[in-house]
Amino acid sequence: MCFLSDGGRDVIRDWYDEQTSEVQAEFDVALSYLREQPPAQWVRPSFGTLTGECAGLGEIRFKANKVQHRPIGFFGPERMQFTLLLCAIEKGRKFIPKNTCDTAQKRKTIVLKNKERADECDS
Repeated sequence: MCFLSDGGRDVIRDWYDEQTSEVQAEFDVALSYLREQPPAQWVRPSFGTLTGECAGLGEIRFKANKVQHRPIGFFGPERMQFTLLLCAIEKGRKFIPKNTCDTAQKRKTIVLKNKERADECDS
């Protein structure tokens, strides 16, 4: 699932469309791999469970164009469903943009209150 903006736009699709073909290909590979795994097997190096201000969230982990990409999401709102909330990069063990965790947590709350703010990803 992908987070929908106030206007109903798939924010992950918008991010994806702005990426190079290499980033798109690596993202597609990462998603395809994880889709075939039960959630209990979503582990490093392909997936990481986040802590601290990002507690309750997870990151899909892939590298493309020498950049560590980190699509962020959570398991929900339905069981066995992963909802992508935003895409960040990681540099020096920190997310860019700096407000990644805060934005993701706010979007998670929105989805949990209104399931219609997430839909099947447009890809």
